[in-house]
Formats: sequence, structure tokens, C-alpha cells
Amino acid sequence: MKRLLKYLTPYRRIVAASLALLTVDSLLQSIGPLITKLAVDRYLVPSKHGVALFPSLTGWLSNSALTGLTQLAMVYFAVVVLGFVFDFGQTYLMQWTGQRAMLASFWSLAAASSCWCSLGAILRPITVSVSNTFWPVSEPS
Repeated sequence: MKRLLKYLTPYRRIVAASLALLTVDSLLQSIGPLITKLAVDRYLVPSKHGVALFPSLTGWLSNSALTGLTQLAMVYFAVVVLGFVFDFGQTYLMQWTGQRAMLASFWSLAAASSCWCSLGAILRPITVSVSNTFWPVSEPS
């Protein structure tokens, strides 16, 4: 793992930004079921002793069931769209970083060999390193 992480050190900020996007995306994904709970508890099966789930949102919501459900549907849609944006950003950054790190690994191995070897001979150590990282126990032959 240390061999692979050394290629990510030039991209520390991008990896940190990707982790921040992942955290926000995870929070946005957990809001959807809470909005559904609020819709059910407040409008579909109202209870007089319910605890306010989102106190700041409760003052904004209408007392009418149809209007309130429409408002919650708009909030839910906004949360889904924001979740998509953050998920796309995180995936894009990690894919970009992985491609750059693999390219840097390729060029460092090509420069270290300083011979005109076949591409397979140059790429083999990279693929073996990656496969040993993710599958450390090889299957019996």
C-alpha cells in the first residue's frame, strides 16, 4: 500500500477535496429518509405528540397536507440533485487522481528501466502491485 500511496502525495489536496465531497454526499443521502419520515409523521399519519425532526423546516412548512407534501417533495428533489452533483464531483476527482497516479507510476517505471522494453514488461510491475494490494492472497494454481 505504501508503494501506491507515494504516487498520491502530489494529489493530497484533490484527495482531501474528494473525501470532503464524499462526506457531504453521505450526509445528503441520509436526509432523504428523514424527509420521508417527516412527510409521513406530519401529513399522512399526523400525531399530536410527535417530536419536531427539523425545527427550522417546521416553521417553513404549510399546515395544509397537499401544500406541505409539495414543499417536502421540492426539498427532497433538491437534496437528490445536490447528492448527484456531489457524487459526480467525488467520482470525477477520484478517477482523475487515479489516472494521474497510474500515469506517474508508469513514467517512473519507464524511466527507471531506461531500456526500450515492451509495454507489457513496463506495465507488469504496476499491475502486479495493484493486484497484490487488492488481492493479497493468491489463489492456488
